Amino acid sequence: LRAREEESAAFMRFLSGMHAATESRLERQAGQIAELQTQLGNEFADGLDRVRGEAEAARRDDLDAFQHRFDSLGAELTELTAQQQASTSSAIESAVASALDSARVFAHAPAQQ
Repeated sequence: LRAREEESAAFMRFLSGMHAATESRLERQAGQIAELQTQLGNEFADGLDRVRGEAEAARRDDLDAFQHRFDSLGAELTELTAQQQASTSSAIESAVASALDSARVFAHAPAQQ
């Protein structure tokens, strides 16, 4: 009976040691998991900031490209408007000159009866 009690006590110490080792390992793993979660959270935040920054830069680039295109089209419109006005003025001047020439010819023509 005494041998059985010592064997049981030794087995209980073994189980107690295993339990303590398991708890210690679980605590270490919990600490590692917490560190990894923190690291992952930081990396996610950094990545999100980077993506937001890249998106903002791309948006600014798109806006700059749109502004450049808008300015280019505005300059083109201004040039075409000036050409149209010059063409219209030239056509009016030509028509007026032709009308004046016709009037001079008519004024110097002999009257018909």
